[in-house]
Amino acid sequence: MATRRDFIATSAVAAAGWMIVPRHVLGQGLTPPSDLVNIAVVGIGGMGASNARAVMSQNIVAICDVDDRLVDERIAAWRKALRPPPPAPPRPPTAASAAPATLAWENFGPSALQRAADDKDLVVRNAVNRALRELSSEGFLYRVQGLGTYVAELTPVSSFLKIRDIHEEIIERGHRHRAMVKFAVEEPVTSDIATLLEVKPESTVFRTVLVHYENDVPVQLEDRYVNPALAPDLLKIDFKRETPSHHLFRVAPLAEAEQVVESRLPDTFARRLLKVGPHEPCLIVRRRTWARGGVASYAVLTHPGSRYRLMGRFKP
Repeated sequence: MATRRDFIATSAVAAAGWMIVPRHVLGQGLTPPSDLVNIAVVGIGGMGASNARAVMSQNIVAICDVDDRLVDERIAAWRKALRPPPPAPPRPPTAASAAPATLAWENFGPSALQRAADDKDLVVRNAVNRALRELSSEGFLYRVQGLGTYVAELTPVSSFLKIRDIHEEIIERGHRHRAMVKFAVEEPVTSDIATLLEVKPESTVFRTVLVHYENDVPVQLEDRYVNPALAPDLLKIDFKRETPSHHLFRVAPLAEAEQVVESRLPDTFARRLLKVGPHEPCLIVRRRTWARGGVASYAVLTHPGSRYRLMGRFKP
């Protein structure tokens, strides 16, 4: 069954298919394909219908909407509007009938479309920008400031009710995982982290910061503090081969967990590593885990809102 991703890929190929044909080949008054813009219309309700009508002087290669009935109705209405009415039966000319029989057609037909096409650059640009914004907001595209717009992978879905290793989640989806280590150090604990880890204020803790990629797209920034008493060998492992969470599951089996999820704009550090814009919100999971009677770790997991979802299901 065709998916919206298939449609985007197909329409992108169609839009790239330019034909360069000289005017004299087509004859006087006909527009060569090289003077037309191939357009795919995504969504034809409300403003989408207005945008589609405004660019009918161009080459519309595809139309898509979640409502099949609306698609059929719109296409039927447009065909009817573009079909000239049958000629009126002959009758003696009168003052009332002096106007051409095709007056109604002229109001809605080629002349009106030509007037819209006079400003076609602005209309097409606005329609394309709107489509890009909508596809980006739905997670099918993502924008990298200064670089461009790219087709996104399917939005990853993680369980909110289960504590799992992100490497295993990505592999189960049939995708590739890799981790980029920003730093892994032992540092003096701050008062806030000492409270969260339930350690003494003068203690030192392990801190690891990694970026996790799914098919080379950054999907999570992991900033984790670990109690050395429960995972003394954490800094000795190769985080490109084993994630911190997997190591903790192995040496300090999970006994209890606490999670808080919020949506907020990321700071400059997170934006740069996750390649998100300054106004794109992120899903931030603050997670504490317990093992062997103590707090094993406290992690702040930041996910781009347009590329990640959390899902949970339970029975009371």
